[in-house]
Amino acid sequence: MFIVVFAYSVISLVCECCVQLKGLPVDEVEGEINRMLADLGLGDKRHARVKTLSGGMKRKLSVGIALVGGSKVCHFEYINK
Repeated sequence: MFIVVFAYSVISLVCECCVQLKGLPVDEVEGEINRMLADLGLGDKRHARVKTLSGGMKRKLSVGIALVGGSKVCHFEYINK
């Protein structure tokens, strides 16, 4: 998942938008974002713009966004070139 608008946004804002789209209560959003970033090892990049991340970090962020907010099922497809 890579959306051009997100490239110029701060990581925490991107996560917040995605969590709210998934319908998590407002009072739980900040905690969920903190947990997700800590689990992925991206806590120190919280205030960085997405475009400054390496390819691997962008993939980590995409996985985190897919799983954040209590997702029950998520399908990942690895494309081998």
